[in-house]
Amino acid sequence: MATHSFLSKQVLMGSLALACHSCTVYTPMQPHATLIRAKGEGEALAQIQATGRVEVKAAYSPLNHLLVMAAATGRPSLPTRKDRQQDNYRTLQYEFGVGTYLPLNPNWNIQLAAGTGQAYVERTVSEFGIILAFSNAYEARYRRNFGQLGVAYQKGWAGMGFGYQLTQAVFSQLSAQDRSGNQTRYELPLENQLRHELYGFIRYGLDGPVAQSHWQLQTSVAYSFCEPGRSTPEPYSDIAYRAQFNRGSGLLIGLGVVYALRPR
Repeated sequence: MATHSFLSKQVLMGSLALACHSCTVYTPMQPHATLIRAKGEGEALAQIQATGRVEVKAAYSPLNHLLVMAAATGRPSLPTRKDRQQDNYRTLQYEFGVGTYLPLNPNWNIQLAAGTGQAYVERTVSEFGIILAFSNAYEARYRRNFGQLGVAYQKGWAGMGFGYQLTQAVFSQLSAQDRSGNQTRYELPLENQLRHELYGFIRYGLDGPVAQSHWQLQTSVAYSFCEPGRSTPEPYSDIAYRAQFNRGSGLLIGLGVVYALRPR
């Protein structure tokens, strides 16, 4: 019994170390936030995440206070790096949404949006405790349903925004293969996750003040977490442990370029 408790603690310590690297099978997209505030305005964004994932987004307002949005992200499978915890990562995702915006004054703007999307993820992760090591190849397919509330501000050459997105992730496939032992593939329990995602961004006009510029530089950050969070399950089992990995948190940092349509 003491040995079991000791081993469980090592597994937990390894899991916590991995959490610091923001790893989870669920791979969130950066919430789609814009500076659009009038009919006929639109934006197209291309950005790269710190993980090497590329995101492209577009938004347009065909009518006053109406916003339509679309986004896609992808990352091809890259060669394995044995010196990294994250050995392999591949994903392809897309989403669509509609929303509304309410300019409060020439500087402040409120946005509401809702949408849905699909995602496919492959992720191979090596997890290290003090005396134990695990290498698991995860594979998942899921649908995302989301709603978000955001606030944006622009003045002069700079703009910024921040907000909150509530996301439901509905998994249709979730499995893990043990790569360090007997190569067993575990079909993990499917679940509907409710995730909280906070985001913020800063923009700078490259060819004029943000309200009139067509080209803008943007940096963004987002944090996704799931309740009740990750913990080592009791009693310990291979399937339960691997399923808990999918409830970790994720930190996203991106840098990109925006083209803004500003009709005169």
